[in-house]
Parts: sequence; structure tokens; C-alpha cells
Amino acid sequence: MSSENKKGFKLSYKYYKMLLNFKEKTNIPEIKIPGVIIRKYDKDKDFNKFVDLYNKIKVPFYDPNYTESEFKLIQNDMVFLAEIDNKLVGYVICFIRDAKYDKDSEQFFDKELAQYVNKNERLGVLGEIGVLEEYRRSGIATALAAEVGRYFKEKNVDKIYAEAYSENVEALKFIQSFGFKKIGMVVVTQDEVRKPHPRRIRPS
Repeated sequence: MSSENKKGFKLSYKYYKMLLNFKEKTNIPEIKIPGVIIRKYDKDKDFNKFVDLYNKIKVPFYDPNYTESEFKLIQNDMVFLAEIDNKLVGYVICFIRDAKYDKDSEQFFDKELAQYVNKNERLGVLGEIGVLEEYRRSGIATALAAEVGRYFKEKNVDKIYAEAYSENVEALKFIQSFGFKKIGMVVVTQDEVRKPHPRRIRPS
């Protein structure tokens, strides 16, 4: 390969769009792990600790780097935290799509997704789950996901949407373990491996 071709080459990644029919899910359990507290985010109290936790967790194939202003857009009901001895060790970010959000962020409800979710259905979005490396494989991510499920059930969510890079095999298997089905695939270049997209952050 010539030096010119090498210079122009861009590594590409695939990510999958996935959907879960949440109407079929009943009795979402509350998963209790000894010594671990799963709770809602409190922006006034948790903001700096949450930002620090988020920046410590390295997600394979995804290095978003929120700006401080973007972090400030994240509302209390969008985040659940895992805590051990007053130390934050994990988080999950989620939100529920509504009519106002669709109008402000039309690109989220794309044609492909419209084949599976009609505009009368409530769509929950499972955005990101992260756990500090030394606390992984202890059930914390599952407990966080279950808490989101309980929250979505309380809010009468009909379907849940999620994404995962195909190269991130562990995350893909984790999401599919809840019954998510692949509905599409997108290829992006290394330059496009996305920082947090505006659709992931619900405006205040």
C-alpha cells in the first residue's frame, strides 16, 4: 500500500441498533447486591463525583468526552448510580422519548426505527452503562439495568432502544441477554466513533 493510501485509510466500526418489546416484560426484579446501593442521581449532590466516575470508566470503541455544559443537561431522572461505601462505582444513563423531544431532535426517530415503533408508543432509551473495572462481573451492571427497567415500567414504556458496537462483544452480549433484537447496523469511521450525540441528552 502506498504512503498516500495509508494516509487516506480510515478504520471503520459497526454498531448495532437494538430494540426490546417491553410490553411483554412483567415483574422487573429489584436486584440487591450486599454492600451496593442503587439509587437515583442527584445533580446538586452528585455532579462532580458523577463527572469524575464517567471520565474514569473507559468504554471500548467509545470515548465520548462530555463537555461540562453537556453534563449539566443530564437530568436527575436520566441517571441511576451504584454506590459502595459512599463511593460511586457505576452508572446508567437513560431517557424516555416524548413528542417535544422528537420535535427538538428529529434525527433520532429515523425511518428505520419508525418501522418498529409508532409515534403513539412510549420509547425508552438505554443510553450507556459503565462500571469501574475493579467492580465488574459482580452483578452491578445487571442491577443498574434492572433499576432502569423498573423505572421504565413505572412510566409505561412500550419499547426500549439500545446501541452497541459490534467490536464490544461483552456489551453486545449483555444487552442481548435482556431480549433485545438487532434491527439495524451502522458503519462509522474511526473519526465518527461518536461523542455523546445530542439525541442522548434530553433538553431541560
